[in-house]
Amino acid sequence: TGTVKIDSLGLVLPPVTVAAETGLDATDLSAYHLRPGVIEGSSGVISAFRHDRLTGATHFEFDYDIDSTQSNQWGGAILTFKDDNRLDISSSDVIFDVSGTTRLIVSVSDDRPGEAGYKSVNLVFTGIAASDGSIRLRAQDLLAADADFHLDQITSISFIVDDLETGLSGTGTVKIDSLGLVLPPVT
Repeated sequence: TGTVKIDSLGLVLPPVTVAAETGLDATDLSAYHLRPGVIEGSSGVISAFRHDRLTGATHFEFDYDIDSTQSNQWGGAILTFKDDNRLDISSSDVIFDVSGTTRLIVSVSDDRPGEAGYKSVNLVFTGIAASDGSIRLRAQDLLAADADFHLDQITSISFIVDDLETGLSGTGTVKIDSLGLVLPPVT
């Protein structure tokens, strides 16, 4: 008997799994002047994105189309914080209401340089209820994913569906509710 230790570089860590909750009030993010956008790693996964005067300052949503015959299919939505006004969750949780999926990856980045921008940790929220589902970003979960995570320097939060961690295939719509989002200008 014995232990074999193998060191390598560039390996991907598995995400931390977090149970979703129900019935929580979404966090007011108006102090950050956020306008959600699309993030897509695989061309064509996000077929539509909505955050406009119809969805309002409390809601954004995206349609996905994950091809089960392809691998590494992912996409979603992102909230990006300004350098002079970053999110700090060291002393308070951040809550979003979610519907349209039972599993969702939430990727949270801090201010440490990484391979493609800032370092990120991934949380996989499971058991999201069909109605009144909530996800809670907590300091303890981010630190479980990376003990050196900078809780007071969050640069972005991404909401991602994929074929691997969420196990999704086919089409669907994910809806995210928050408070205090900035509406796009009228053109």
